[in-house]
Amino acid sequence: MADDYRYFPEPDIPPFQLTDEYLNELKVQLPELPNEREKKFINQFELKAEDANLLASERDFAEFFEAIMTHTSNINAAKNWMIGPVRSYLNDNAVHMSDLPLSPESIAHIIQLIDDGKLNFSVASNKLYPQMLEQPDKDAETMANELNLIQVGDDDFIYELVGEVIKANPEKVEEYKNGKKGLIGMFMGEVMKKSQGKADPKKANQIMQEELEKVTL
Repeated sequence: MADDYRYFPEPDIPPFQLTDEYLNELKVQLPELPNEREKKFINQFELKAEDANLLASERDFAEFFEAIMTHTSNINAAKNWMIGPVRSYLNDNAVHMSDLPLSPESIAHIIQLIDDGKLNFSVASNKLYPQMLEQPDKDAETMANELNLIQVGDDDFIYELVGEVIKANPEKVEEYKNGKKGLIGMFMGEVMKKSQGKADPKKANQIMQEELEKVTL
């Protein structure tokens, strides 16, 4: 057995030194960890820790959010869309982020329509978004126009609706005038129903309050 032993000299391996530069290069190549992304989102986008955690927990989900942010400056809206409608779609259909038919730019376009006052979030998320999931190649504004969803900010149109709601609810108007200011929500609901969600909510709310103040008992 001893005769089978052969001595092999140790290879002439040069010394290997781990420099800081080399280690930094390795760090850059490593995928970003969830806790690192979370800290980055808190610092870069000033998000609450809870929201940052929801966005950063999955790499592809976090990257989609960051991609949206290259097309919009509305951080809060991008966050809300990701943890709201986008996450709901993934959960309801048991699919991954890569299965979402829409691009980050498409979500940013929807956000822009809301920022421009052409849609409200409710209409955008409940009516426009589902249709865009079915036809992802179509532009958001084109789709909104085809679905007749673009908000109407015309004062005359809103004044007419407000007048109809006030006239149809004299008892509620009296209660409102007597201090039940929470009824403004009911009045607004009626206006939005009559307009099929197309009335600009902010403008409608302002006009409704102004017109209610004019009512004398």
